[in-house]
Amino acid sequence: MGKPSQEVEKPKISPEYMEFLLAEIRARKPTGIYERLCKFAERLKLSPPKQFAEKLNYDVAYSSLNVSPQGVYSASFLVLFVLSFVCFLFTFLFFDFRLLFASIPLPLLVFWYLYSYPGRKAKEMKKKIEEESKEVLGRIATLLKSGISFERAMTIVAKESRGLISEDFNKIIWNLQQGTYRNVDEALNIYRQKWLWWNEKFVRVLDLLRDVSAEKNPKVKEELFKKVVESF
Repeated sequence: MGKPSQEVEKPKISPEYMEFLLAEIRARKPTGIYERLCKFAERLKLSPPKQFAEKLNYDVAYSSLNVSPQGVYSASFLVLFVLSFVCFLFTFLFFDFRLLFASIPLPLLVFWYLYSYPGRKAKEMKKKIEEESKEVLGRIATLLKSGISFERAMTIVAKESRGLISEDFNKIIWNLQQGTYRNVDEALNIYRQKWLWWNEKFVRVLDLLRDVSAEKNPKVKEELFKKVVESF
């Protein structure tokens, strides 16, 4: 873990780690109309252009939606085509070209809504993370103050809390028990890459709390606790 005085850098996520995030999401079954639509549309195998692919990758990974960038792009064009066809069909059925011109914006608006949905969802998730992080960090600080170890504090928070951070804590504890990670620091270093993009402050304070737990000198520990309090 980094030193408390250091500024946390926001690294560019590697393709390997991006795949790790997407694989975590794909581990569950698609739910809801949007996820099912994107899953169905993946059969079209339409890939987004390179200039849009990276942002769409991040949006999908941090939206917690069980979709793929290819599925989002394919679903957007599938609905665009279907709605456009319906608009043309009604135009010729009623022989009213005014209807065509009036309905042209509809397929485009729905296309943009579907395509941009992961980005809006990712922003929503970020806001939820900011709210959840205060509760999680405060609870961990209280537990450490009472003499509980950092790993035990994480386990308690994972059981008591409900949210994206607590879900990640549950995964960390499970993987530690299964031997996937050698220790909690290794696990945290994996997940901190993900958390950095949601909330840098959360990672900085979590690093401080980890240092508090590892510190043996009571005076230094108290100083670190003061820094934690000042960080809220």
